[in-house]
Amino acid sequence: IGILAPVLLILEMGAMPILFSLGLIFAALIWYRYYVKDRIERNGAIYNVFERLGRRSCEGLDSELRAILKEKGLRKEDPFDEIVTKSMIIDLKERSEFEDIVKDVSRLLSDKLPFTTTEIATQILEGTRIGATPVTRGVALPHFRSEGITAPVMLLVRSKEGVAIKAYNPLTAQEEDARTVNAIFFLVSPEDNPAQHLRILAQIAERVDDENFMKEWFSAKNEQELKEALLRNERFLSLVVREDDMTGQLVNKSVRDISLPEGSLIAMINRDDNIIIPKGDTILDNRDRLTIIGDPKSIDLIRRRFSEG
Repeated sequence: IGILAPVLLILEMGAMPILFSLGLIFAALIWYRYYVKDRIERNGAIYNVFERLGRRSCEGLDSELRAILKEKGLRKEDPFDEIVTKSMIIDLKERSEFEDIVKDVSRLLSDKLPFTTTEIATQILEGTRIGATPVTRGVALPHFRSEGITAPVMLLVRSKEGVAIKAYNPLTAQEEDARTVNAIFFLVSPEDNPAQHLRILAQIAERVDDENFMKEWFSAKNEQELKEALLRNERFLSLVVREDDMTGQLVNKSVRDISLPEGSLIAMINRDDNIIIPKGDTILDNRDRLTIIGDPKSIDLIRRRFSEG
């Protein structure tokens, strides 16, 4: 009644007062759009509150949230390890600007997403401008969700010399300063699965928070080791095939003929510094380095199987 009664009263006013009021509203919108918008400076108590929160985070709350993420992290069906092992890699040798990296990344992602290179770059840069790209501990995580894909897509960037990424005030969208990062993880997930998207982001954040992560990231000698730095330790095993130890039984065997515990698979093979994504008929050679992923129980069984003796 409170909502409808005033509407009836407005109708009773007649056409001229209503048109006059609409004219005033239209004139005010035009005035704001072409004169006020670029001159306004927003102030208020709420901005001071956010500024204080940004300068001084609550360590107790941060610790509690991290514990929740660890306990309520990835689900069994989340294909995090498969996403990482299938991810694309850019390993930079020189210091770069974030905008330049985005151009190269957009070209690579355009083959896997239903968007043009320009549309992908715009999406990433806009997310960074509005503060939607987390930047912490030398790592940036640009991300968005997309229609037209069925599984998440990831691209990893390493820069030992650093990438300069601009920081923006999320309230005013004004540029504030620039930070240097050594790792950038671009993540694009299906539009219809936002919960999984958040869980993957949380898992990456947890891994990056490990004090050993950046050491492993810098020391990685190839694409395989870069990906392994991001994998969950209890869910992957790096195994070198050698003729003179327990792994010798794998030499000259095809992947399909290797009996592994249920819930595990050979995700990558490093052969003479070349990364091979194995198929069923892929034959293993001496000195191949295998990256095996699976649930913790299966990985433990494989580890014990090939360490006997």
